[in-house]
Amino acid sequence: MIWLDIIGVGEAGLSDLNADQKDRILAAQHIIAPDRLIAALDDMTLNAELITWPRPFRQIYDVLEAWRGKPTVILATGDPLWYGAGSSLVTRIPSDEMRIEPAPSGFQLAASRMGWPMAHLHAMTLHGRPLEMIRAAIMPSARLLILADSAATPAQVAEQLVAIGAGTAAMAALAHIGGDAETRVDGRATDWAKKPPQVADFHVLAVACPDIMPGFYPSVPGLPDDAYDSDGKLTKSDIRAITLARLKPVSDQPF
Repeated sequence: MIWLDIIGVGEAGLSDLNADQKDRILAAQHIIAPDRLIAALDDMTLNAELITWPRPFRQIYDVLEAWRGKPTVILATGDPLWYGAGSSLVTRIPSDEMRIEPAPSGFQLAASRMGWPMAHLHAMTLHGRPLEMIRAAIMPSARLLILADSAATPAQVAEQLVAIGAGTAAMAALAHIGGDAETRVDGRATDWAKKPPQVADFHVLAVACPDIMPGFYPSVPGLPDDAYDSDGKLTKSDIRAITLARLKPVSDQPF
């Protein structure tokens, strides 16, 4: 039996929802929603218990367990399964007990503004994640869409780009995409590394890496010796490559 609805909401808010989704909100006994939607929900004269996102997020599991079996609605941003709340909730709640209905994601909207095909770019998030993880995605001619952690993210990413010879990368910070307050700020990595742009905390950062990156090393075995900080005492490049080929490591596997 479905008791939990996770509904994606765009920048325009509740006006984007269809009649069936609004009916489920009105029939719900419990609702979880972001702060930006609370006022609009209050105007609907609900009979439900209404709360904002629990902090820390992990508290939501206990909340939902207490509400289990009762009509509950979670209003999320964009696509709940694309770095959204749904990504973790599907690991805790059986799929036959929930219904997930996405709205266009921030990545999709940003790609449309940039004119980039989704199949030819790398979408990732730095929200609550270490900045260093972006290094693996930076490569010649790459197109990146990054869910920012804060207003400081563009400058931090720009510094990473400059450090590996991609200072000419074109960057754009897109916020409130699809809403009346939509903004876009464009710049170059070299400029933003020196003077951070003024952007909203919550935004999607688009990065167009240059075709030529002097400091770039591919993520393959057998890197040249000058890719390492050492005293010169290194195993030969070919031996390093052969060893890794024999070990056959996979992503996130220690060896």
